[in-house]
Amino acid sequence: MTNFWIVLTNTRWLLTTRWLLAALIALVITAALTASLIVTHHRLDVDAKIATDRPAATLLVNQSDGGTIRHSDLDTITALPGVENAWPWTTTGGSVTTGSDHVVLWAVPYTPTGLPIVRESTRANVWPLAPGEAIVPDTVDGRDLSGLLGDQVAFEGTVATGPNTGSETRSHTFTVVGVYDASVGTFNGPDSLYLHSDDALAIRADNDGTTPESLLETQGVAKAVVATGDPEMAREIARHLSDAGYYAIPVSDGIGLYDDTYALIDQAAAALGVLLVVLSLAIGLVVAATVTSSRRREIGILKAIGFTTKRIMALMGGEFVLFAASALAAGIVASCIVAIALASWWHDASVLTAYLHTFADGLTLFILATPFLGMIAGMIVPLSRTTRVPADVALRSAST
Repeated sequence: MTNFWIVLTNTRWLLTTRWLLAALIALVITAALTASLIVTHHRLDVDAKIATDRPAATLLVNQSDGGTIRHSDLDTITALPGVENAWPWTTTGGSVTTGSDHVVLWAVPYTPTGLPIVRESTRANVWPLAPGEAIVPDTVDGRDLSGLLGDQVAFEGTVATGPNTGSETRSHTFTVVGVYDASVGTFNGPDSLYLHSDDALAIRADNDGTTPESLLETQGVAKAVVATGDPEMAREIARHLSDAGYYAIPVSDGIGLYDDTYALIDQAAAALGVLLVVLSLAIGLVVAATVTSSRRREIGILKAIGFTTKRIMALMGGEFVLFAASALAAGIVASCIVAIALASWWHDASVLTAYLHTFADGLTLFILATPFLGMIAGMIVPLSRTTRVPADVALRSAST
């Protein structure tokens, strides 16, 4: 019988008698690939988001003296070279109703950058928003808003009726055309209701008891958003704005504040990866050591019938490599099933792309290699001791 068939036969015996250990290795591999998939998916989301932001650089502008931005300021800013558009940025609190719950949201205008990652939408290109359209978060304080997609919702805000007459509630109705992932950080926060800039300004004006035109002419707003045609000009435009009495920063700088959060995610994933490496290596060592020790008489008999130590080492090594490869294949298949299930659950085909990217991660590849390393390392010491047993001793041991 050739070495190949001996290895194949003995591997089948190992998988039959040590199936629980093989399943444990497969489980570790599945957990490693799934954890890497989740981290990679979120990282790709952020990378894609930032990449999308760069071509349409946007600046957030304040008055340097702490004053408000009025209509005349918007005209001044728009006249600067390189500025494509400028509009008021507002944020106004209110609520929408889902079922029996009133969910607090903050109405903010759509801007070309600092946008959330849209998970579901009623059309392929949800941006830019049209008047009367809204994007909502998928969850707020544990309450699911994804069921609002395609529905009309009423945003209830406070309307000031006068200094001596108090306030009242007024509703603004919008069609939900998209649902974004609230777990991924954005410039505006995880509980924002994204609207067309005219709608956001109208809600702000209602809140202050005035009209949008009067608001911009008299009171003004705290900030303005400035869109540039070339991201390379963003810094230069910021200097022009500073000379004109404004303070401006690129919105993408604000997005960069979330890098620390994702650094923590990467660190947690690395810690989990190290734990899985140790666990996988330990399982491989235990499997190889126990199996090798239990086959002392068999190894001694092989020596008695003429097998060399080198050939025995090759046979045992081949068995353990094939055993580990079988467990690894089972783990990869299981993780693939998990990836497909997550893609279906999240309604996001990019999960499968992220799954393929996990195999380019160095730590993931090392985890996949640890069962092989553990088994080879685990067999060396007991096998080297066993092969030193004289053949006649092995035969007498086998016959008893």
